[in-house]
Amino acid sequence: MLFRISFVFLFFVILLSPVFAQPDSLNLTLVAEWQPEDTSKMIEGFDVSNEYLYVSTYREMHVIDVSNPSSPIEVSELVTGDSLKIAYLTTTDSFLYAAYYDGSGINRLAILDISCPTSPYIIYIGDGDIASHIKKLCPYSDSTDNYIAWLDLDLKRVSIANVTDPSSPFNIDWADTVSPDTGGYYNRYYNIAVRYPNLIIVGMGSECIDDSVGWFEDWYFVKKWDMTALDEPALEWTSVVDDYGTPSPFYWGIGDSIIFGGRYRTGTRNIILRYNESEIESICTIESDRVKGIY
Repeated sequence: MLFRISFVFLFFVILLSPVFAQPDSLNLTLVAEWQPEDTSKMIEGFDVSNEYLYVSTYREMHVIDVSNPSSPIEVSELVTGDSLKIAYLTTTDSFLYAAYYDGSGINRLAILDISCPTSPYIIYIGDGDIASHIKKLCPYSDSTDNYIAWLDLDLKRVSIANVTDPSSPFNIDWADTVSPDTGGYYNRYYNIAVRYPNLIIVGMGSECIDDSVGWFEDWYFVKKWDMTALDEPALEWTSVVDDYGTPSPFYWGIGDSIIFGGRYRTGTRNIILRYNESEIESICTIESDRVKGIY
């Protein structure tokens, strides 16, 4: 479990050294570290907005000025206590959206105003009617309104809420749910990203071949919607069936036009996909060892 944050010249680390040889000019260099004063506290989530790093230690949220990466300075701490145990967070310029654990096994939505980083405050704490059971949150804006798309903890449903008024968010009339589990077939969504106007989901399907030995064949799929026309069907891409070698959907990175699928396993294949408004296509696969995180 992570107890401290390390600062590098790039905030997001791409663990591709087993895949591509890196010249010295591209190596990352550690320049500073930050950790809570109480070092027994665990870091649950973090994000960066406007040269500030927002860190949840479950019952507290810390705001760290990282305008000088070699000298991070904590500028505020918001004690949320047992009523708001933040398990996951993401930020925009003015707001922080968090999945908080309420003690009942459900992650609900909380919204904080971070327009003044030295004095963040809570605007909204959900009761479960809006954005409940959250696994991952993705904020975005169109020309007029602000939204969040979220994946639920059961990995079966993606929904969207309008958060233009952060004190009174509401669900929009759209959601997408995986096919039901039937006849030994299982489907789950594992990753979600918004690259507006694109909403992209990475999932995995499995078929039980021999339940007595736990043998499953897996395949992976990508779905992409145009968020300006959500009533239209999604574009879809599906991998070949492969019981061991294809990438794990937990380790897929989703960019503006490229999707990289990785897997934390020795001797695996990593998939590179390209997408645009009309298609999703496989570019190539790369043999490698243990790609843990893609950003």
